[in-house]
Amino acid sequence: MARVVQRRFLAPAEAKARRPVGPAQRLGPVGWVFAVLAVAWAVVALRPLTEFSAFDSVDKDALLIVQTLGDVAILALPAGLLLGFPGARRRNPWLFRGVVLIALVSLVQPALRALQTWVLDQVDLSAGGFSPLYAATAMVSLAIGIVSLAAVWAVSDGLFDAGARPRRLVLVLVAAAAVVLDLVFVVPLVVDNGLAIFRNGILDIASFAISVAFYAAWYVVAARLVVGFTLGLVPRRAWAVGALAGALFIIGSLATTLQVWAGQFWGASLSFGPALQVASSSVWVLLLVALALGLGRGTNRRAGERRRLPRYQLGRPAAAGSAAGSAA
Repeated sequence: MARVVQRRFLAPAEAKARRPVGPAQRLGPVGWVFAVLAVAWAVVALRPLTEFSAFDSVDKDALLIVQTLGDVAILALPAGLLLGFPGARRRNPWLFRGVVLIALVSLVQPALRALQTWVLDQVDLSAGGFSPLYAATAMVSLAIGIVSLAAVWAVSDGLFDAGARPRRLVLVLVAAAAVVLDLVFVVPLVVDNGLAIFRNGILDIASFAISVAFYAAWYVVAARLVVGFTLGLVPRRAWAVGALAGALFIIGSLATTLQVWAGQFWGASLSFGPALQVASSSVWVLLLVALALGLGRGTNRRAGERRRLPRYQLGRPAAAGSAAGSAA
């Protein structure tokens, strides 16, 4: 029986497109920018460890390393996404925009904290009244808060596009729980002091509302990460690491809430020590690893599910085989 061998010669452009892409090409200009920023941040933040007095306090130096790992992971999020998902900018634009905004906000945060410290040194808050300098700082903080909320919202939409779609009731319950946990801290202060705690009036109220929404949005992102893994989305390793990051975020947030409750309502001293800092940094490191493993590639196929071919393609191999047999 004759054997028919079909060979197909690829055009040079198609052959070049099918070549495996290395990590350097995957990152692209945007990925390389944030990768360099992350390395530079690590070098600057870990400079105290090069001094003669380094490691005199092992606990303090260890916490510095843990905090630096978290900060570096935040800056490297866009690079990790592009490394695991080179086409993220086109195929999952919301996830790409979200991680880029999160990294940019993390770059601005130190400058904002320095500005707030300088303003507090210049303005006498005990005198009361309206302070234009303090109000301007509150407006800048409000603008950064809005950008942060938009970034987390974009990440949530990107996970939705990747297939992490829990039931709407689950998301509503998770967001409501986050809002309640955040309001518990403020309601007693408002009851005791009234609206005087909002020194700049509507600016402070809006800033507080943005922070509550930001907190709830992160809970929604954590829920999407966990549900995406339980739904069996692929790549499995990426979603497993992402689910671990989401679960750790929720556990760390609940532990922080319990610690504050113990001191504010029960008068007890409850401290988890450096565990909360380690958990906070670990969330960012795990999220970076999940993105580098391909989280958010935009496929809704479950693990073990084969790609379905159109009906008109299913009979082609058999037809070709029967034609070859008849020709023989």
